Amino acid sequence: ASIGTARSPQSSSVSVSIPRSRGDERGDLLTRRERETLEAMRDGMTNREIDGNLMISSKTLQNHITAIYRKLQVSNRGEAIAYFEDFAT
Repeated sequence: ASIGTARSPQSSSVSVSIPRSRGDERGDLLTRRERETLEAMRDGMTNREIDGNLMISSKTLQNHITAIYRKLQVSNRGEAIAYFEDFAT
């Protein structure tokens, strides 16, 4: 999957657009640890169980979850899991 980046001449911010078409492979955008985190979320594990299982701090886990939501363009755990299940099939 490719990520397009555009810079507005009036602004110093960068906007990143990720295609939402069914044909893209957004799961490929996730790191191995983010995929492991999402799989654990799908399996119904709590954050405490996930960080213990992956042997990471709760802050690192929260960073992974935030990155997952941003990359998949979702706003909560249920949407992330639904997206994952939709593309895993």
